[in-house]
Amino acid sequence: MLLALSGSACGIVRFYDDDGAMSSSGGGAGTTASCTDDCAQNCELVTDPEQCDAVGWCGWFAGACRQQGYDARFVGLWLVDQPCHAAYEATHYDFGPTGELSIVSSFGLEPGEQTGVVADCPQSTPSTYCESPLRCVFGDRWHSVGPTQLFVEGECNDGTTRAIHLGFTPEVQPVFACGGEGELLDVDGDTEWMHWGFEWSWRKCPVSTGPDSCL
Repeated sequence: MLLALSGSACGIVRFYDDDGAMSSSGGGAGTTASCTDDCAQNCELVTDPEQCDAVGWCGWFAGACRQQGYDARFVGLWLVDQPCHAAYEATHYDFGPTGELSIVSSFGLEPGEQTGVVADCPQSTPSTYCESPLRCVFGDRWHSVGPTQLFVEGECNDGTTRAIHLGFTPEVQPVFACGGEGELLDVDGDTEWMHWGFEWSWRKCPVSTGPDSCL
């Protein structure tokens, strides 16, 4: 017997035997999931918790299907810089109102580089001692869970897309000389990742302010 649960973008099919027990014929665990290509972008339309479980097969939105949105706190121009480094590096990102993400400009970096880079090493590891070659840079999508959790699509050098999960305080904090907002919590649920480079700081630029006046 099949029980099919489908949504606008994701669906689960569960297999049951004649006694009502879950059968192993559906992928070994009694379940299988199907998702359209736009599942990641549209999983906020899936309202059934059973359907939300399917998002794990769909891509990088797995952890926040039921709550994801685009909180106004994050929408707009952001400066992500490395204020603790004497050479100073910075990237301005534009967070669009429906999840678009783009680089506006970068300062102190080689062409094509950005400050939004994470590496597969524990956060206590100095960047110069991180032996893992795995890196992910900010991609072109984002979403949030309320005003304190930001998820950025990470484009990784192994060809995989991973969710870069960042934490923010409930209230906007003052800008400090070193460090500040934007704590890296995990990458695809793995906490053994670090920001690649020097300590970063996130600051939202005032409305109607361009990158030249937000440094």
